[in-house]
Amino acid sequence: MKHSSRLNLLLSSLVVLAAAAPAALHAEPGSVEAIRGDSMYVRDGMMRRMAVAATLQGGDGVHTGKTGQTQVDAGGATVRAGSNTDLALKKNRQGLTLKEGIVLVSNKSQSSGFELETDRHRATSYGTMQVSYLKDKYLKVLCVEGKVKVSLKALMGDSVTLKPGQMVTITPTEERIQDPATVNLNRVAATSALMGPSFVVPKLNFPGGNRVGAAIAAQEQAVASATGRVGDNTREKTLSDTDKTLGILTGPAQEHRLGSQFNAALNGKPATPERMYDIFYWGSKGLYRPRPGNSNF
Repeated sequence: MKHSSRLNLLLSSLVVLAAAAPAALHAEPGSVEAIRGDSMYVRDGMMRRMAVAATLQGGDGVHTGKTGQTQVDAGGATVRAGSNTDLALKKNRQGLTLKEGIVLVSNKSQSSGFELETDRHRATSYGTMQVSYLKDKYLKVLCVEGKVKVSLKALMGDSVTLKPGQMVTITPTEERIQDPATVNLNRVAATSALMGPSFVVPKLNFPGGNRVGAAIAAQEQAVASATGRVGDNTREKTLSDTDKTLGILTGPAQEHRLGSQFNAALNGKPATPERMYDIFYWGSKGLYRPRPGNSNF
């Protein structure tokens, strides 16, 4: 199927999904909109079981266990927390502290920043970001749409602003933020449990849903029309950044395995965006090889 046809199909699907998606289960700021499994909140040192429509206060902690997931209206943004995640809402409801785990933060408005902090890092979203944090191991921040500023909290700490599809991985020993990798947003949306339309309950909406769809479509179009490179900016890498690109939210061993498969699929050929597109297409199906009939490969 030609790129233009694939893009039209994607856009049509997004329109249908947007029309079908209901409003959040509860619209009060600080409310719990959906829960699954073992999800708890902590207030004044006491752990309590979460319930849909319960109101969280600034400063409350949220904890999900091995089977837990939750979506919370955090005031300035909707926050989805995956399993084994610990976070605390800031007093002003314009941010959170992530102690460990994985979250999707989707701003209600791109004009107001929503801040996520760890002990060493700060990520401010003006759109939608997905953040994975394993204390003393790594922080991974992906800008899904809008923009995200990531910085080290140390005095004169390094910082970088991410555009849609860009991701950084920061380890504890790094004193500067490495150049971002560019990831395939369509693949992320298809594989991330936090971004799926059936997170916790079928067709649960989040504020950035339509914006995410537009970002995916824009990246698909850019890849389809590219002539061999993504950009010249020194803060930007091409889609050939294999391990970071394919191991979006996995551990180092999985990143290395996927990177090896990707390099094998290239078979010594240049990593142009067209070839990357083909490999991602088949990679989503578990097959790392070019599509039949594509002369560009």
